[in-house]
Amino acid sequence: MSDVAFGLSSGTLDDIATAIYERQYPDHFKDRASFSEDGTDYTLDWDVSQAPTFDLSSDDGSTFHVDLPRMDLTLTVDGTPADDTASVRIAATVDASGSDLVATPLSATVSTGRRFDDWVYNDKVVPIALEVGRQLLAGIPLPVPDVEGISLTQPVVWVGDDHLVLTADVEGESPGRDPDRWPDEPVFAVLGPNAVRAATDVATGALDGQSDSPHDETNIGVGTAYYKATVTVDDVRGDGWVSDDLTTDVTASVSGSGSAGIEWIIGGSTDGFFDLSLDPDPVATVRLALDDAVLSASTAAVGGFELVLTPTDGDLVSEVLSWIVDALSGFISPYVSGALEGISFEVYRVPTLHVDLDGVDFDAMPVDLDLSADDGTITVRGRLDITG
Repeated sequence: MSDVAFGLSSGTLDDIATAIYERQYPDHFKDRASFSEDGTDYTLDWDVSQAPTFDLSSDDGSTFHVDLPRMDLTLTVDGTPADDTASVRIAATVDASGSDLVATPLSATVSTGRRFDDWVYNDKVVPIALEVGRQLLAGIPLPVPDVEGISLTQPVVWVGDDHLVLTADVEGESPGRDPDRWPDEPVFAVLGPNAVRAATDVATGALDGQSDSPHDETNIGVGTAYYKATVTVDDVRGDGWVSDDLTTDVTASVSGSGSAGIEWIIGGSTDGFFDLSLDPDPVATVRLALDDAVLSASTAAVGGFELVLTPTDGDLVSEVLSWIVDALSGFISPYVSGALEGISFEVYRVPTLHVDLDGVDFDAMPVDLDLSADDGTITVRGRLDITG
């Protein structure tokens, strides 16, 4: 599926359009046009007397329709008025070629009682309806898919299943197949494993290469045993797959090397060198949760592991080797666990849609959100509440 998708239902777009309509009527939805044709003077009064609605049942994947259910028309010719009532269907699409997503009308079809000559509808009513559609669509906010810190491809717009869906993929990743049906919700956001993995990698980047240099010494009767080591956390990686219980795994590799030996009471020393690793690689279980409109992740648990110490050169006598393993285990276990237990980051923020259009200013905020995971993919469902 697409790595990131954000969908709006026709009902949600209807609500936004109605809010715009109610705040702008009659200024942008009612007017008068005067013109002449073949020496005759005409006056056309027009009134979009019902709020526009959206039809997202298109089967071509990119085109949708905006309907003006009722447009009252009065054509006055030489002082004599005639009335008609029209409905207008505007075909529209979303231009996703630039940095913003802009919905624009393509064409309009007028259905009427045919009280006037065809040229009146075709030459006068259609341009008026297209301008009404252009004004309305300019105020419909369509957010570009966004995940903080991640480069996404140019958005793609899909229309179908009664939804307008904006999708994008993580740059450099191979996207999967989009679902046969999008979630049947007023508003939804879907994040696939590529997006979760990329967000995890950004958040855990500071852990990669983190190192420390533990050292210690102890008296063993016949001399002083010592060790010096360097321990490094690297290759921190998330698998991106979110289980149905809303958890995902972050794995790290831990390696190092050092020297150890005995400084004998009678003089001289015996020294050796070693490499160290952990088996298995430490795994942090990271749980996802929703706080208002913010999807975040934090460590829920860190799995167990054991220190593997491999002599590489010199002589590590058994007494020293046993002590080093105990001492280093006592250091490494809290060191690694502490690093992985500190994982906490924001994965995605469900956007608030802001309308700012010719004196109209309001927000459509995501509310009543619910989080679920299925087949490795996260879905946030909810609705928009118009405020302001």
